[in-house]
This record gives sequence, structure tokens and C-alpha cells, in this order.
Amino acid sequence: MDVVNRYLPNKNHQKGVAASVVIIVLLFFLRSGKSVEPATLLSDPFLQLPKQGSVNVVWFTNFEGSEHFVMYGDKKDQRANATTTKLSSMALSETPGAKAKATSVWRHEATASGLEARKRVPYFVESKDGKRNTEVKSKVFSLQPAPQAGQALKILLTSDHQNLPMVAANLQQVDSSIGKLDAVLFAGDTVLVPDRAAEWFGDASHGSAFFPSFQGRAKSVVGTTEYRGGEVLQHAPIFTALGNHDVMGRTNITNTSLDAHFEYSAPRSYAESLYKSTGLDPKSEAHAEWVANNSFNTRTYSEIFSLTGRAPGKLYYSVTLGDVHLIVLCAVRAYRPPTLDPNVASRFSERRQDFNRKELWRHGAFVMEPISKGSAQHVWLQYELKSKEFQSAKYRVVMLHHPIHSLGANIGPAFSNPYPYFKYGADGEVIAASYEYPFPDYLLNDVSPLLEQHGVQLVFYGHSHIWNRFAKPTTTATATMTTNFLESSNVGNTFGAFSTNTGRKRSVVDKLESAQGDPNGLSPVLPTHPNKTAGVGDKDHVSSNTVTVFSILDTDKGTVESYYFDTKHPNSKAQKFDEFSLVKPAAAAVTTPSEPVTTTSTTASARTTEQKPNPLANTKLRAAQVQSVMQPRPEESGTRPSPIAQATGATEAAGGVSRKKGAAGDAAVEASGPTDGRAKGSGGATGSASATSVKKEAAEGSEPSSLRDNGDDVEASVKAPPRAKKSDAVATGSDAKEPVGSGSGSSGRRSEISPRSSSGSSPGVSPGRYAPRARTNRTRASGLHSNATRPWRKSPMPIAKSADGDESPEAKAPAAAE
Repeated sequence: MDVVNRYLPNKNHQKGVAASVVIIVLLFFLRSGKSVEPATLLSDPFLQLPKQGSVNVVWFTNFEGSEHFVMYGDKKDQRANATTTKLSSMALSETPGAKAKATSVWRHEATASGLEARKRVPYFVESKDGKRNTEVKSKVFSLQPAPQAGQALKILLTSDHQNLPMVAANLQQVDSSIGKLDAVLFAGDTVLVPDRAAEWFGDASHGSAFFPSFQGRAKSVVGTTEYRGGEVLQHAPIFTALGNHDVMGRTNITNTSLDAHFEYSAPRSYAESLYKSTGLDPKSEAHAEWVANNSFNTRTYSEIFSLTGRAPGKLYYSVTLGDVHLIVLCAVRAYRPPTLDPNVASRFSERRQDFNRKELWRHGAFVMEPISKGSAQHVWLQYELKSKEFQSAKYRVVMLHHPIHSLGANIGPAFSNPYPYFKYGADGEVIAASYEYPFPDYLLNDVSPLLEQHGVQLVFYGHSHIWNRFAKPTTTATATMTTNFLESSNVGNTFGAFSTNTGRKRSVVDKLESAQGDPNGLSPVLPTHPNKTAGVGDKDHVSSNTVTVFSILDTDKGTVESYYFDTKHPNSKAQKFDEFSLVKPAAAAVTTPSEPVTTTSTTASARTTEQKPNPLANTKLRAAQVQSVMQPRPEESGTRPSPIAQATGATEAAGGVSRKKGAAGDAAVEASGPTDGRAKGSGGATGSASATSVKKEAAEGSEPSSLRDNGDDVEASVKAPPRAKKSDAVATGSDAKEPVGSGSGSSGRRSEISPRSSSGSSPGVSPGRYAPRARTNRTRASGLHSNATRPWRKSPMPIAKSADGDESPEAKAPAAAE
């Protein structure tokens, strides 16, 4: 036995061996790249899909775990097990431009059922990890099933958080001023880059991350004050509309940073044409994923939120919440900065250095989900507006991301798909690639009239990071009422408002867009409770980087109330500055928008800003402008090279005149249909027969049997713009002498992009590209728009500073200026 004991390690030796084992294990994990971080809840639970008698509870962890469940009820003794999935595209936060590194985020969703109407009960969630022998649980919160008709609700209206500075302060004021909410309507742009985990769950550099701010766990410093946000989503279900910052772009580009993946989005039709060129099977199961990876995707957004209501699985839907019937539309276009800088891929042009690198083209600000007349979404909207649920609702609300009426920068250009124009040199190389946005505007011409005719009381949206509202009296088949348009997105910051009472002007305008005011013709309504001391409400908007705004829909009072909080005074409280009713009928007849509007209304809620005549608001004039866009010349026939096909060497039949590129002095303009995802003949196309069937079913009031989400706009009424005649051709290469339309005898197509310049010149437009022309009242029948219909159009001037000396938002051109 002594011999045996001689070879046994003493206690100190045993401790040393144990320590060595621990070190070896740690080194193994570090070398293998596996995390040894403790098991944690990445978020508190939040609520989704409220139904009669049930509601879903969702939360996230950094581990897969072995057991996840929610405990709820008066005694917290009812249990519901969760379904667990792993987010497929989540990545760690990284230095801008660095390679994205994948991280693991696990989502858990359980349904709390058997709930009593109108009654809140406590709940908490728990996750266990058998491998680590650990468990984590949340604090106790409250939940309730879907609200009943007649139940008083307070609903938060917010949008465009994007990890911006004032978000946590805003939500902290919501929580302390309003208390427990019954629902949240979020009009898009939850984060900046959706695949970046830190923007959802927070880290040291993301103090205003989405869930921490919405759940009272943020650490956001404004000035010298730290804000934690508000405990909101743990108690109230959230309903979201897709925003442009909720969409990721191509994943096959050489730059593997998350920022690059976000910025390099492309139309579906571009990806479809690339897929055809590969020779792969269009019926392959990998087809849809391949197209998404080469265009854009909403994977993370769709995996985080439970899409709800009718049209399941789509990015547009409807749901009833007590007395409110909510319709959520998908109105999103790719963000491109509004600049004429030739070194920036903008709304109006590709980068000069990328003209002959088509794989890097951004394709302008293309519309991501078809919504024009004849599209699946538009047909679905018609059905919804005729549905029993909508017609019987006390409050009819529509939410979308892109504004229909706004004083902000992001309303323009027209919400339509861009028409590309290419110019070629003598050697066949592209020397200009620009985009125009023709009327009709899908939202203004195809969507808004439907909403007004069917008695929608509130249209809520975001996108421009300001607060402003508009009111349009409307006569329906049964009553005279008001359609209210509210943009309440001055939450985290602002990008500027361009009202006649500020002196600011949009630095770049396109086509019929105005430099000031609402390009779509309505006058903004002045707030009903102005606070001139605080500088809120004395103007027709709120646009501030120190004052943050939120709005509350109160169904008990039938009102929408807007509040502001001044972060320069952190000890102050949120103050109401505006209120309007959703049930009050219109008090006056419709004022002709083209005439000056004065503040002569007898009711405070109808006060409007005094404005100069807005010729864009004249409906007859607008009709003439649209007609001039829509009428092709009689001689147009044959095939037109598709701009997307040009990028891949293919062609398609689209009407118009076919011209070859490369010959000096030959036609330099290549024009075709918009880059809207109409991949004719490609897999997933809806087809005219299907669209006709759906239209017929909607007209009869029955639910369409097939509303396939195919990424194709089946709009048949929008024709391509008129082609330039051969005599209108632009000289190419070394023969180029002057911009299109700048000569006294020129009748060639001119660019509709107009920077404001007193001389009519185009700063930043390189030789060989389309340059804006100076003001002219001469009629050009061959142009995209007849100048005879636009005698007011002036040659605007670029703006670097606003009236108050601040740098214009457009002059700054921030990377995420949306």
C-alpha cells in the first residue's frame, strides 16, 4: 500500500492538475472559436399575435438550451412550452468595413392560451441549458389577449428608431407619461442594418438598441443624462411595417462587411436575369434563395417578428384590435442619397467609377414590393377595404413606411420605379448611367384615392424623421369625413423639414417635386397646442435633434395626441402639443389646394399654415402632367433593350425603338421599363390570367384565392416614357459638346434632375453625363414631360446652409440619412 501511495499525487499536485485541465479546456474553446460566455437572455419577452383568448410570447437567448417556457396566470402556474429556432443571418457588430462575423441568436416563441378577455395576468419566461446546468428567467410582466370591441385602448405610434440618440429618452417618457400601453404601431426602420445583432440587443456602442430601448434596459447618454428607455414591449404587442432599413441587400459582393451587404441591394429582375445566365434550373429549390442573395432579403426582420393577420407570410397584412382595424402596407424603396455627386451612387445616377462595373450598380431607388394598380398588394388592399372587418370598424387605420404627404426630404422623387438612361462612348463603354422617376406616383395616384374613398381616418407613416400632419376632407358614399395623414418619426433625430415658414429648400428636386412644402399638394396643419416658449407647435412641423416626439391613439376619446420632450431639460415632462379627432366629421368644404390657404378656420384642429399657391396641387394640372407622361408617340413600336438586360447582355420585348450601343454619333439614350422586378417569363411571375382572376374576386367582395408574393409588379397600365428620336441623339465620346437640351435648337430628352443653381449649371455633373437644363417654357412634345404644363418651374440653386445658418441635411449627406 505504501508503494501505491508513493505514486499518488499530493493535494497540491491535484490542485495543479485540475488548474491545468481548466486552462487546457479554455484554450481549446478559444482556439476553436467557441464562446464561453455565460447563458443569458438577450432580451426580455415581448408580445406578438394577440388573438381571442391567447397571445404569443417571444424572447431571445445566446444559447440553444434544452427547455424554454412561459409561466402565466394569476398564480403564474400555467405553463406553455416554446418553439425554438436559430436566426439564420445574424452577425456580430464590427468596425465599419470589416468582415462580418456570424453569431448565434436563438428565438423562442410560446402561446399563452385560455386567457380571459379584458384581463391582464402576470407572466415570466424561463430558459434552461442542460449542458451548462444553468437556467435563466425574466422578471414578471403582464399580458392580455386581443382586445374586445368597445375596450378602451392606448396605442403608441412611432417609427424610425435606427439606434438613434434620442430613442431611449423618447420611450422613457412614453412609459412615465402614458403608463401601460395596449399596442405599438411601428411604421418601419427598426434598426440601421438588420443583420447586426448589437442593433437589436445592444452593446457598449449601441446604447439605443431596439429591444433595450423598448424594454427599459438601454444605456443611452444624451448630454449628461443617461436614459434607459421604457418598459413597453413586455406588456404591449407590437405591429410593424417594413422600412428600407429593415431590408438587407446582396450577399455575394466582394466586400463582406454588413454595411456593404445592406447598401448593395438590387431589383429582383436583375437577380432573375443573372440566374438565367447561370443555366441553373429555375424550378430548383435553391432558386428563391439564390435570387434573394443576389437582390435583397428580409430574413432577419421576418425571423424576429411574427407576421400576423390576413395575407399570412407576406409583408402586408391586416388585424383588428378592439375598435381599430389596422391595414399594414409594404411601401418601401431602396434608399439612395439625394445628391448629384458623381462619386456617389445616388437616386439619380450610378457612381462614375462604376459605370462599367455593372455588378456594383445600385439601380436607383427601386420599389421593393409592387403596390401600383394591378399588383397583388393593390388587389389585396381593395379586398381589405371592402371587407366586413374594415367596414364595421369604428376606427380605420392604415400604416406604411413611405410618406404620401410630407415636408421632409425623403418624400421625393415620385414613388415609382426608376427608368434608366444609359449613354455610350465610341468604344461602347458606358459613360453615363442615370435614372428618372416618372408619374404616376404609385402611392399618390393608386393608393391614396382608395384610402380616401373607403373612409380611412388615419394614414400613419414615417421615413423623413420629422413630425407633421395633413388633413383632407373626403366625401364617401355614406358620409363626409376627414382623412388624416400623420408622420410622427422625429423620434431619434431629424433630417430636416422644408416648409415655407423655415426658409429651407430641398437641395435636389426631381421632375414635379417642389423645393418647399408637400410636393403632393396638401398644406400642413398647425399643432393645436403650440408651446412657443419651447419652440414646438409654432411651426407646421417638428424637426429637431434635441426635441423628441411620440403620438398616442386613444380609442376611448377617439383622438390622436402628440407629445414632445426636450432633452435639453432632462427634468421636464413630456408635453402635449397637438390633438385631433378621428370621429369628428369635416367642418368645411374642400378647399381648392391650388389657392392660397389661410388660417381662418373656426376650429383649432383645422388651423393650417399660410402658404403660397402650389401648382402641383391642382388636380386638372396634375392630370395633364400624368397624361403627358403616359402617352407614347405613335411611331413607337418594336423592341426596346431592357436596362437590366443591358447589364447582362440580354433583351426583352417592351415596346419602343431598338438601338445598338457603341457607334459614335448614334443614339446614346437607352430607355426601357422601370427596374421594378418584372422578370417576364421568369419563375414566380404572376401572369395576366392570375391577376385578372384575383381582380375579379376582389370586385365581387370575396377573398382572392391566390395572392402570390412573387416580387413582380403586374401593373399593365404604366407605359414606358417616350423614346428620343434619332435626330435627338446626344453626341458621344469626344464629340460631346453640350448637355442634352441645352442648345437653343435642341429637342432632345433632358434629365429631369434639377439642382438649384442660379446659372442653370450642374455642379458635380461630369462631362458626358446628363446635365440639368435652365428654365424654359417652350413646349417639347418629345420630352418626358411637356414644359407647357410646368411654366412655374425655375432653375433652383444648391443649398449648403439653411435660413438659420445650420448645414442642410442634404449637404451633410450622412451614410444613413433616412
